[in-house]
Amino acid sequence: FRRVLFRSTWKGQKLTFKDGTSLTFAARARSWRTGRMGETGKQFSNRFALDPFNAMLNYSGAIIVAQCARACAGLGLDPAFGILHSTRPGMHALAWDVFELLRVRTETAVFGFVASRNFAQTDFKIVREPKPHIRFEAALARDLAAHVLRRVPFAIVVKTCRTVAGLF
Repeated sequence: FRRVLFRSTWKGQKLTFKDGTSLTFAARARSWRTGRMGETGKQFSNRFALDPFNAMLNYSGAIIVAQCARACAGLGLDPAFGILHSTRPGMHALAWDVFELLRVRTETAVFGFVASRNFAQTDFKIVREPKPHIRFEAALARDLAAHVLRRVPFAIVVKTCRTVAGLF
């Protein structure tokens, strides 16, 4: 329920550039794609963000999932075997299961980061291949990672991982 309310606040969020221009998002761009039958091949990945805001969400989510995998392994759990997410080679399903409980906190951290600064248009670039998507510069990535990791510290990730492990 909390996540549904949170997602409704995406409408009207602004990304402001140093030159005074800004982008306002009417709704969250859908970069999480699955096929009609639930297939999850490369064409259905979350890697191809459609706007700068979504690129920052994808990046911060990947950082926290990596922390979740680290916490799972540290607790003696196999991060590859989860319940909610499919188990396939290269997928840390349990880490993604843990991340679902941290998603709102992570997205809130990204909102805070976006609200705390102005962006230059040179911070972002459009990549045309293999599919058009948005990427951002390394300096921005470092700042975003630091901001998100302060808002979602490893101790919280470990606590959440223990909560998920207690469900088994």
